This record gives sequence, C-alpha cells and structure tokens, in this order.
Amino acid sequence: MKISSYPYRVKFAEPFRTAKGEYRERAGYLISCEDNQGLCGWGEVAPFPGLSNESDAEVRAGLLVASALLMRFPAPTTPEQLSEVLFELDTTLETMPPSVRFGVELAILSYCEKGIGLPLPAMLGDEEGWRLVPVNGIVDPDSPLFEERIADLRSRGVSCFKVKLLPGSRAERTERLEKLRSQLSVHETYRIDCNQMLTAEDALELVYRLGTQNLEYLEDPLSPDRLKELEHLSEKLPVPVALDESLMLLDLGSFIPRRARKHVFVLKPTVLGGIRRTVRLGRSIIQNGGKVVVTSTLEWSHGLRGVYVVASSLAGHNLLPSGLLTNDLFVPEGARYSFEQGAIIGIEVGDGPPLEGKGVTRRGASAKEEAPREVMGKDGKVGEQSPGPGKKR
Repeated sequence: MKISSYPYRVKFAEPFRTAKGEYRERAGYLISCEDNQGLCGWGEVAPFPGLSNESDAEVRAGLLVASALLMRFPAPTTPEQLSEVLFELDTTLETMPPSVRFGVELAILSYCEKGIGLPLPAMLGDEEGWRLVPVNGIVDPDSPLFEERIADLRSRGVSCFKVKLLPGSRAERTERLEKLRSQLSVHETYRIDCNQMLTAEDALELVYRLGTQNLEYLEDPLSPDRLKELEHLSEKLPVPVALDESLMLLDLGSFIPRRARKHVFVLKPTVLGGIRRTVRLGRSIIQNGGKVVVTSTLEWSHGLRGVYVVASSLAGHNLLPSGLLTNDLFVPEGARYSFEQGAIIGIEVGDGPPLEGKGVTRRGASAKEEAPREVMGKDGKVGEQSPGPGKKR
C-alpha cells in the first residue's frame, strides 16, 4: 500500500472566532491509501492551530514513517489481514501526532471499505450500519449574519446551538450570550464553550447572571492549572460541566468510573488520536453512565466523515447533539456535505482530493495546473470531479 498526501487550504466564509484567536482559513493534508491497482481510500490530517500541539514538520515526519511502514504490507483483502495491518500501525504510530494517527487510520479503513466490502461502521463492530446523528450548530452573536444563521440552522432541524465564550468583561460576556438566548424557543438549548478561560468563581457568576433557562452545559470552564477545582465546581453548578481539552489532562482510567455520570464528555477523534480509540473511549463513558458529544476540529471533507462514523457508532440516548455541522462554516466551494433534519445525509465525498477552485487551493500549487471540481451541494448531489494528481479519468 502507498500513502500519499495533498496539502490544502480552504477559507472560512466568515472569520472563525475563539478565545484563542481569529481564523480566516483552514489548512491540512488529504491522505490517500492506494494499492497497485488504483483502488484508493481517503483520510485527512489537519491539526487545528491553538488546539493541537503539532507542528507541520511533525505531521510531515509522521506521514513519512507511516508511508514507509505501509509499503511493507500488501493491501488487505480480508478482515484478518486488516487487523494485522492496524495492529502494526497502532504500535508504530503510538508516539506520533494524534492527527496523523487519525488520518492514516481513516485512509486505511476507507480503502478496506472498498477493497474488502465492509462498511466503516462494521469495521468498528457496529453491525447496524450508518445511523443518523443529531447535530448542534455553531453561532456567533456578534456576526452580522447571526439571525440569518439561526434561522437557517433551525430550518434544517437544529435545536441546539453552540457559542464560544470570548475575552471581555463579565457584563460584555453576559450581554453577548443573552443575545443568543433571546432568540431561542422554550424547546431549544444552547451550550457555552469557555475554552478554559474561567475560574470557578467566574463560572458560577456567569451562570448566576444568565440563569439556567435553555442552558445545556458549560464546556471546559477551568484553566489547566485549576482542574483540581473541577469536582467542587461540578457539584456547585446547576448545569453540567462538559470536558474537552481537559480530558487530555485527566487520568481517565480512574476518572470515568467515578465521575462519568456527573459530566458530558466532548470527544474529538483527531485530538484523541484515532477513530477506534475514540469509539472505545466513548463506549466506556456510556457504559459508566456518562453522556458524550462527538465533534470535529473543523476538518474539511474526508476527515469529517471519519468523525461522523465515530458519532454513528455511539449513537443512542447518551449521545448528545454533536459538532458535525461545521462544513458550512467554509466558503460554499468547500462544502462537501449536505445536512437535513439535524442529521448528516451526505456521507459519500468521492475519490478525488480538493483541487484549485474559488476559495480552495492546494498549498504551493498554481491555480492553472488543474481544473476545479464541483462539490456536493445542498441537494446532496455531486457533480463531475477533476482527477487528482497523477490520476487519469
């Protein structure tokens, strides 16, 4: 098997604002896993700046090692051979960046989905196949398109909205959040991603000012140096504390059996280091009575499909609306999925890497090298694609 990578950049439709900065584009690599007959599976490696502690040099080095490893193996043609490859891959990639483990694993599984004929969910032990997953929508109350976005999300069945807490005074934060809450009906909810900005006192004050109406949870309120206060805060707050970046700093082996029922766990497969690893963690949390949210780190195309299969495998009562409705944050030419009634319906993304087009480029490539390909629109239909580098029609 041969691993190849195709760097890309895609622009956000509006600047994407978080507590850690403002982002205008997303960059990463699409990863192909190909045999000598031309059969190909796709993954994506795209660590998010400010969230993932991975340099581009570390990512490229990891891809080289993965490529050298997979060159030693013939393409799997049976589930048993796939297990052997994944075992070797797990051992070799254990010390590599999480996003590389995720992207290479997804490329191999996607290849085997075609070569072996097993759907991705079946390879994760879920014989029910692809399931519909409820989703939340990210909103920014300061955006000039705020009310328009709320209406658009609502028209697609979304009833749960996520907002990022931004730097500012307590009064400014409260005013911004109340602007969102004022738009919601009694049956709709919102969740606040605090990005580890608050003290325990700040978190209690924020909820006191807002009240609990429509508020589902606070995500990662405490800074890393204050995690010792987590259990005390979760007992004091009238809404749950959700854990995202904080998960990497906790001893989950002891924390989950003791505290799973007290928290919501936000699982990001690209940060946790793989599809199967995240599914195992999610199932452990659910078995211990916890609730989970599966979310992307704003992957662009194939990566989002890998995140979705994790959510599909964990779908059920304890899976809350998940962060999968992120592709529409990019310019329209970057939208590869179609969403309807709060669930993803377009999970086929084609076999080609992203090529030059309005708002989408391969990094370092000339816009005249290859013609742009059409992408999946809101009607769920895919137009003609140009071939990837080195491919023939």
